[in-house]
Amino acid sequence: MAKALSLMLGVVLARVLGPEGYGVYAYAIALMTVLAVLAELGAATLLVRETAASVTRRDWPALRGVLSWSVKITGMTSVAIAAVVAVYLQMTSVGSSEIQYRTFYWMLLLLPVTVFLRVIGASLGGLHQVVKSQFIQMVLRQVLLLAAFSALFTLMPDYRQPQHAMAVQFLVGVVSLLVLVAVLLRYLPEDVRRVRAEYCTRKWVRGLIPFTIIGGTGIINDQADILMLGYFATYEEVGFYRVAVQGASLVAFGLTAANAVLAPQFSRLYASGSLAQLQRVVTASARMVFLSALPVAVVLVLFGGWLAAAVFGAEFDNSHLPMAIIAGGQVANAAMGSVGFLLSMTGHEMDVARTLLFTAMLNIILNYLLIPGFGMGGAASATAISLCLWNVVLFVLVKKRLGINSWAFARKTL
Repeated sequence: MAKALSLMLGVVLARVLGPEGYGVYAYAIALMTVLAVLAELGAATLLVRETAASVTRRDWPALRGVLSWSVKITGMTSVAIAAVVAVYLQMTSVGSSEIQYRTFYWMLLLLPVTVFLRVIGASLGGLHQVVKSQFIQMVLRQVLLLAAFSALFTLMPDYRQPQHAMAVQFLVGVVSLLVLVAVLLRYLPEDVRRVRAEYCTRKWVRGLIPFTIIGGTGIINDQADILMLGYFATYEEVGFYRVAVQGASLVAFGLTAANAVLAPQFSRLYASGSLAQLQRVVTASARMVFLSALPVAVVLVLFGGWLAAAVFGAEFDNSHLPMAIIAGGQVANAAMGSVGFLLSMTGHEMDVARTLLFTAMLNIILNYLLIPGFGMGGAASATAISLCLWNVVLFVLVKKRLGINSWAFARKTL
């Protein structure tokens, strides 16, 4: 449902803003996504692990401490990063038009809100309220955005510009954050509110380092193509490419959903020594994810251009080639299973960090080499190659570290 709502939002924005306006909006969102990961410092992933572990041990002082500490540190970093980028925008010619400037500044206001949404959502995930957290962030927020965009652009046609779309994102983000906080307070154990917080700052900082590397390099792998395409090409091409990415993301929607649900389970099963059950969970989830991904990829490879033109508008048939290339990479991603989360939730996050760092550097180099000559096709190829290599390396590491085969159709089980 969340993917369908996200696609509907993309359709509305692409049709209303047009390729260039949608490109400006997509570029700003990509930039904010990178900045949000830097500001988050890996706290969301750390919170899932530490909250789940604290609840299992009923260690309420540690739970209160990690929640408080994470909110404070991410709040400070997100505001600081937003301020630095705002000064940079003011001093340079980035976003040379008035529309681009305003879009970027609304994006910076949205940055702390996005970081807090991730942190609070991760806390709920650690409290075994994954469904509620995901519903608020991925369904409720999307519904509110869709309603707000539809009302604004219908009633006020003059506001069909990317800066107004970003302003709506900010307002809806604030509303969603308030709802998420209310739900967290509802499910936080009463004992947590009565105890005194205990801070394991040194331990948490050590934990943040690999998670920050994982988050930062992971988002580079996700967003480097859009950011570098915007640098080398036009915002119109960014708009076309963004549609291609949205279409191809449908291939891995099952993996995204599975990761959110399975991450706490990986941590729990590994901590309890239930490796045989962990292998069964990994195999079953990988098979379901792959079988859901393959037919979607086939449709996009064969009919992606026609679908993009029919859904987003005639101009967007240019999205077919990059959509097909990325869809192929996503099939490989789905077939390997939840390798990144499996390693991160079992204490092997440095393996993930090193691999992501390598593939992120490779991704940047490939984008730099391929985009000038091949445009959107080059960006898509860089993304697909990096994604496949990342999964292969982590697949090998999962077998080496855990003795678990994450391949979708693995025969061997523990």
